[in-house]
This record gives sequence, structure tokens and C-alpha cells, in this order.
Amino acid sequence: MTTETKTSPAARKVQEQQHAEGQALREQSAKQYKERMKGRPTPTQEECDQIKLGMHPELSPDGSDPDPAQAKPVEATPPTRSRQMEAGSAPSSYQTRSAKSAE
Repeated sequence: MTTETKTSPAARKVQEQQHAEGQALREQSAKQYKERMKGRPTPTQEECDQIKLGMHPELSPDGSDPDPAQAKPVEATPPTRSRQMEAGSAPSSYQTRSAKSAE
């Protein structure tokens, strides 16, 4: 005895739509994965051997994007005057030690 299931045209249309959406998502995911995995993920054996011996080999570029977590160099900014000095008031009222020469 065989059982045949008949699918209504509306249900068939929904199934085809879901299949198309799933296929589009799989293609998008594969494209994103390919983009993330570009470049060389590990150093060569020669580079590892040099590092092990304490050398600092110049690593060849691996083709990846710059590391977003790596800190960018900070440029020095000129010192600014304090608000008290800008307002024209006297310096702070706390006492400081004065250095005396030991003669």
C-alpha cells in the first residue's frame, strides 16, 4: 500500500519560496565565509623556526585586512591650559614642598 500526499498549489508555492530564501541565505553565507577566510592564516614553517630561535623574521603579508583590535599610534597633542588659568584666577591653594639644597 503506497501513500500519496497531495500538496495544494498554495502550499507548493510556499515551499518553493522557502527553498529559494534558504538558497539565497546559503549563497550569502558562503560569500561572507570566503571573504573572511582570504589570505594565509598561519606563518610558514621557516618563519616558525626563526621565531623559535629568537629571530624576528619579516613576516610576509598574508593578504588579510588590518586587525581592527590593533591599537593605532596616538599622536601627541599640545598641552592645554587649565580652566583656572584660562579664567585668570590664582593657581590652586594647596601647599607644595620646596626643595632646599643641602650645602
